[in-house]
Amino acid sequence: MKKTVILLAALLMSSIAAHAGALAEATHQLSDTMTEQEVINFLSNYPYKVSLETCGSETPEPWRCKLLTFGRPGDRLTVTLHQRRDGVWEVNSWW
Repeated sequence: MKKTVILLAALLMSSIAAHAGALAEATHQLSDTMTEQEVINFLSNYPYKVSLETCGSETPEPWRCKLLTFGRPGDRLTVTLHQRRDGVWEVNSWW
């Protein structure tokens, strides 16, 4: 029984590490020319949280931005988008 619990814990930890690595790797391949839909397609996942915010509030020209949050607690990726003049949301930054 003890060996089974240890084995299950090890499998769970390796699964979490593999997912964290994949999400971290994805951040190196994002680009500030990607659209919202391209980000979703690239990550093969819809964000679990989407919010409209005011970004740059401490700058002379704040702007409306959209935040897309992917992942789960402890392993998250947030992508900030700005809206182009043609109405398409495009990547501004990510963390």
